Amino acid sequence: MIPHFSLTARLCLLYLGLFGTALGYTWFTNVVQEIGAARTAPFINLTPISGVLFGALILHERLEWAVLFGGLVTIAGVMMTIYAGRK
Repeated sequence: MIPHFSLTARLCLLYLGLFGTALGYTWFTNVVQEIGAARTAPFINLTPISGVLFGALILHERLEWAVLFGGLVTIAGVMMTIYAGRK
């Protein structure tokens, strides 16, 4: 038996399938082909940040100071990883 989903639930699933999975995966694999896996790997740490930001923008979730601080620390770590490889 197939469960009945509301229109909102169907649109959310479509959004996740298209943007969160198909488009994200396609972009990531294109970048890996262009610059290599080692240089692309640090950017995977930005995934939770985009999830939190979209949750705040779309779902109106509250951003606590600890979450903002953690995001800044994550971005700083990615930046240090990128620039450390250049020296």
